[in-house]
Amino acid sequence: RSLAAVRLAEAGCSTLEIGAITGHRTLSMIALYTASSDQQRLAEAAIVRLETGRATWKHNPGKLVKSGS
Repeated sequence: RSLAAVRLAEAGCSTLEIGAITGHRTLSMIALYTASSDQQRLAEAAIVRLETGRATWKHNPGKLVKSGS
């Protein structure tokens, strides 16, 4: 089940979708299995945004704030 959760996360499925397929009862268990996949997917998306100039966010301790807001 954990490998299925990882593969589903890598395919872009949401946590709720993964739970519906794998039968995990808690979101925390799904998050445990899919954390590295989620981090990889988010990092890749961030790099694409950065490279295409669509990243318009600045860091404000504790939260992200859109530039010009």
